[in-house]
Amino acid sequence: MKFNLSSSSQVITGFLCLFSLNLSASEGHVGVDVSLSNDSGNFAVYSLREKSKETTNLGVAYFFNEDQDRLISAFVSTSRKGMGSKNLEMGIKAKVYVIDQNANKQFGSGLMLGLTSRYWFPTSIPVSFALEGLYNPPIVASGDIKKAYSVESKLELRMLPSAIVYIGFRALTVDFKVHKDYRVDRTMHVGINIAIQ
Repeated sequence: MKFNLSSSSQVITGFLCLFSLNLSASEGHVGVDVSLSNDSGNFAVYSLREKSKETTNLGVAYFFNEDQDRLISAFVSTSRKGMGSKNLEMGIKAKVYVIDQNANKQFGSGLMLGLTSRYWFPTSIPVSFALEGLYNPPIVASGDIKKAYSVESKLELRMLPSAIVYIGFRALTVDFKVHKDYRVDRTMHVGINIAIQ
């Protein structure tokens, strides 16, 4: 059964309800994440819950680029700490998204699934390297989308207990019916993540 736009909006609505519940949790924090490059920007609001061995992150994001493509997404990820090393976190991530591609008037939605990882270097100032890879198979793509995939890497520096700055690379490719392997984003970017206590 094909993933359709109405089911996508229902999933995002349900996700926002979970997001609001997570905001009221006593553990963790809420925050904002902003990243910019010469050609694109991404704004996200998230709610992070953290336990001794596990973290759960819920959020919504808005992406845009200079070609006037727009992507709205809702995501959830969970990671386990100490995967083989006390400094290594690994987990899974799911992202529901809707994209409007401007040049060829393509529109669709989908569900991306994949893996995340983060390694904290044993330094006096907290520094980490994060990597994630997500894939949207055709069975859960709808509208003008056949499939999609994204890879993102970040080198992060915790400047303050509530602020992380980072430099990263994002590759987001969508296979549209009209335009195969369309590069929505493939740039280096700088960003900041601010926790609101």
